[in-house]
Amino acid sequence: MPTKSSTKSSKPTFAIIRCRNAGVHAGEVISRKAGVLTLRNSRRLWYWISQATLSELSQTGPLKPADNKYGCLLPIIHLTESDVCEVIPCTKLAREAILAVPVWVAK
Repeated sequence: MPTKSSTKSSKPTFAIIRCRNAGVHAGEVISRKAGVLTLRNSRRLWYWISQATLSELSQTGPLKPADNKYGCLLPIIHLTESDVCEVIPCTKLAREAILAVPVWVAK
């Protein structure tokens, strides 16, 4: 008989992922297997303004959202685990604020 925890659906964790070579991403972590971390509905964070570091960004969201530079929403992205150096779970408040930042387009 399955336990309660195995029958309960788990919601993907929205997190900020810092990579050594691939930059910083924010999205739903849907799997970590075979050396690959897969994100759904993610954005690349190219430039951000927060209270201090990515840790604060993950808790309170960006300051001055219009001045942040985030890429478009990607349906899926695969990052190699060897490149991932930090996975920071976000609060609901931070998630909503990160996703609400307008898409930055180079001019």
